[in-house]
Order: sequence, then C-alpha cells, then structure tokens
Amino acid sequence: MAKWILLTIALLLFIPGLFYFLFNPIRSDESSVAFKNLAETPALELRQNHIVSMSVATPDGAVWRRIRRSWGDPAYEIALVSSLNERQYCFDGINIRVTAGDQQLNLERAGWMYAFSSDDSVPQQCKSAGRAFRVAPGSVVNITLRAERFGDGEMLVVRPVWDNAKDKLVGVDLDEDLCLVLRWMLVVGSGMLVLTGLMFIRAKHRGKRFARQGNPIA
Repeated sequence: MAKWILLTIALLLFIPGLFYFLFNPIRSDESSVAFKNLAETPALELRQNHIVSMSVATPDGAVWRRIRRSWGDPAYEIALVSSLNERQYCFDGINIRVTAGDQQLNLERAGWMYAFSSDDSVPQQCKSAGRAFRVAPGSVVNITLRAERFGDGEMLVVRPVWDNAKDKLVGVDLDEDLCLVLRWMLVVGSGMLVLTGLMFIRAKHRGKRFARQGNPIA
C-alpha cells in the first residue's frame, strides 16, 4: 500500500513540472528581445535628404516563436524617438510607404510605445505618435520615409509593439517564480519515482523468492 501512495505523490509532483518545462515558457532574460529596435536611422538624414529607406527582417528564431506562442503576433511600429530610446516624439509630417516584396502593406495608427515617455513639447494637436504594420514572421520589409518638416527627435526606429505589454512582462516575472517551485517539484518527483520503482522491483523479487520457497522441487 505504501508503494502506491508514494507513486501517487511522485506523479502529482512530477507531471506538473514536466508539462511546464515541455511548454518552454518565456524567460525573463528573453523577454527583452521583444522590445529591441529591429532597425534605426538618424533623423538628421531625413531632415537633410527628405527621404530615407530602411530594410527590416522580422525575426523568426526559437525565442521569437516562444514569444509569439505566448503573446501572439506583434505589430511593428515606426516611431521618432530620442537617441537614448527614452522619449517618443510626434510623428506628424512624415509620410511612409511599407512594402514586402511587391505587396504594399497597410499602415495603422500607432500609440506611444511601452517604456517611452512622450516629449513635454508635444503639442496637443499632435495626430500621430507613429505608424505600424503587420507582416508574417521572417518577412523582409522595405520602408520609405519622406518628410520636409517634422518634430524633434534624433532617431527613427522600427520595433515590435504588443498590446498590454506591461501585463505580459508581469506574467513573465510570475512564471519565473513558478518555475523555481516546479523545478523542485520535478526534481523531488523524479527522485520519488526512482525510489518507488526500486520498491516495486524489490517487492517483485521477494514475491518470486517466496513462490519458489512455497513450491520446493521434489
């Protein structure tokens, strides 16, 4: 009876931990990848030449596949920011064309990106904080920006944006805490399964020995 109780406890510890690690959740050191610039160019170049082109390859590595499985597909925002990526500026006055191959992509109005503050000088009548597009992972996208005059800001960037980004990062932190608990459950459960297996093997050998003793050869 003790063997079956031990086996039940071992499985209750082992199975949740196993499923969690097979799910392969996003780790905190990986989540920062989802908020890095995919392309950037100095705003001064657009001010001087009035036209700038950028090429962006939307990421599709193993980490990104985990991120999209958990968070869904991002939009990709084109924005005007400070050189230290701390402030975001009004995007009015900049016209954009985005293509993937021969296809022109639809553009969406975009908001202020996570972790960026709006510039104090942004006028109340500012109509756009940026423009965003959506495209399949692994696509190569060409972006053309045209402008005569536009707001302050030192860099034009393209980066992934996610709905409810703060909540998603909080979820990653909670997963990290849960991971420690489940890792111990997996280790303890594995040890108990080994111990239970040894107990069943020992009981089986004892049963065979008693059977031979009970039926001696004449």
